[in-house]
Amino acid sequence: MPDYWVVNASPIITLAKIARLDLLESPDHELWVPEAVVVEILAGPQDDPARQAIDGWKVNSPSPTIPADILEWGLGSGESSVITLARETKGIAILDDAEGRACAQTLGVRVLGRQFDHMLGRPGVQQHRRPVLLAPLQRPLMPRVGDRHLLPRRIR
Repeated sequence: MPDYWVVNASPIITLAKIARLDLLESPDHELWVPEAVVVEILAGPQDDPARQAIDGWKVNSPSPTIPADILEWGLGSGESSVITLARETKGIAILDDAEGRACAQTLGVRVLGRQFDHMLGRPGVQQHRRPVLLAPLQRPLMPRVGDRHLLPRRIR
């Protein structure tokens, strides 16, 4: 049985901007984008890469009924739908919002998001507000030799 990845809008928007939506694709899981997330992305500008990408995607876009224990968190409709579907499918919620991740983890939903904050972080952005990269990489971002990075010391 495949794993289900239920993705929120911000990770899709961020990955589309850097042309890395391919990180969401894998034969090991089925990608779900709730209807509330699709609506949020389609509300963006015409030239938004995420909007253009989602128009051509073939993904499951259900519209779940949000249960009271998730509604109580006061999250947006996208985050609430992602957590609901991930819980229903026993899948993984792909969220970059700190409150959304906290809600999901409290309710026993597996989450991807925070583990990769450092990879796309921008100067001056608080840690919990940084965009995330969603799939773990099989290789390090920076080449290493032993315990040393291959970048000159003055750049580190």
